[in-house]
Amino acid sequence: MSNIVVEDLGLILGSATVFFVGHGLSFIINFIILGEYRTARIGTLLALPFRRSLALLGAIVIAFGAMYALPQFASTTAFAVLLITLKILWDYRLHVGERKALANQA
Repeated sequence: MSNIVVEDLGLILGSATVFFVGHGLSFIINFIILGEYRTARIGTLLALPFRRSLALLGAIVIAFGAMYALPQFASTTAFAVLLITLKILWDYRLHVGERKALANQA
């Protein structure tokens, strides 16, 4: 195992734990407690993440454009915070829309 992986093992495991806990809570709350299992179709559930994946790709393209246009600002912490905040808000909005669409299928 390379030294980089060993040095960053805590970060990797911590990030993976946050990922699994977040998705596990979403599954329990949305699918089980709120009853998405009653109306959800497998094809719909498999297609839902792709819109948010496109949002991630869009955020990356916008970030590269901003880095090219504003290189001094792009190297600041404020740029990273702004980019991450906007991406999270965009992703949250898409996620809420997905949940509403599934709820309206009932």
